[in-house]
Amino acid sequence: MERQIMKEVDVLIFEDDHYYNNLLAKRLNDLNHNPKINLNYQLRIRQVFDPGHFLEEADPVLEKDRQTIAFIDYYLGRGITGTELSGKLLEMNETVKIIILSQSEEVIHRLRNAKPRNNMYTSLVKYEHTPEMCSIIVENYLKNL
Repeated sequence: MERQIMKEVDVLIFEDDHYYNNLLAKRLNDLNHNPKINLNYQLRIRQVFDPGHFLEEADPVLEKDRQTIAFIDYYLGRGITGTELSGKLLEMNETVKIIILSQSEEVIHRLRNAKPRNNMYTSLVKYEHTPEMCSIIVENYLKNL
């Protein structure tokens, strides 16, 4: 019987709120224990609290051809927005799937009406069920690889 090689998928969480970042990471890390997923995929979850620091070291971290999904808070502090960061991530890896998160429904509405740079772009309002929705997004992403 031939053993299937597991694919590594990077899951990046850009959120300056430590509580919410940890909440998302815990929910997404639970997917590594799901037999439907862990037989074929290894999720490498990376939490980023300071996007400025990440951008300084990102070249060796964000691999150009690796399957990557990024959850990005819109307001990241230090004058960096989620759309600015997503543009930089797309320069590093043009296939990255980007999900922008915000507590502001106005921001999400504006993002949904803007023309995205590629078809790999989604936006969600943060509320109590958002971590579960993010988990479902990752599951669907994996099904389509």
